[in-house]
Amino acid sequence: MKKQLLHVGCGNDTIDKLHFLPAKDEWEETRMDIDPRVNPDILLSIQDMNTLQGEFDMIYSSHNLEHLYLDEVAEALTQFYRLTGEGGVVVISVPDLTAAVEFAAKEGIHTIAYTVPDSMSVTPYMMLYGLPGEQFMQHKCGFTKGHLCVLVEMAGYKIASVSQDSNFNLVVVGVK
Repeated sequence: MKKQLLHVGCGNDTIDKLHFLPAKDEWEETRMDIDPRVNPDILLSIQDMNTLQGEFDMIYSSHNLEHLYLDEVAEALTQFYRLTGEGGVVVISVPDLTAAVEFAAKEGIHTIAYTVPDSMSVTPYMMLYGLPGEQFMQHKCGFTKGHLCVLVEMAGYKIASVSQDSNFNLVVVGVK
């Protein structure tokens, strides 16, 4: 039986793009997104996950939590915890506000910080506020390493690892 992966806010990405996931053939991916244009398996807002049923071995959420207001983040993480099976893992990636602000102070808020392959150039302004003109891509809050870890722990997870990468991502892995 395959391990179950809930890919929250999947966008156009699929399991093939999850570089951190070993043995992709051992996983069954369920793609969830609010945007019908990306053809998710589950068309659902992260704010409505209380209606979702199931038990997952891993929940992966990349660049979703910053699209919620801060008081909504705790509820989303509580729902992640509810849907994670015992010993399951949550992997959360968000823009690293500390790195974005430091880069903006040194280089300028509209200076290109990195480029996403086949996509776009990203500036600190975009890391702070999201993509202009995109309904689902506006940022409503942000995270530092310590803040995100506290929120993940408050949801019930034990922090397994925290990392920051060259694309200004903060990645927290929690275990239930």
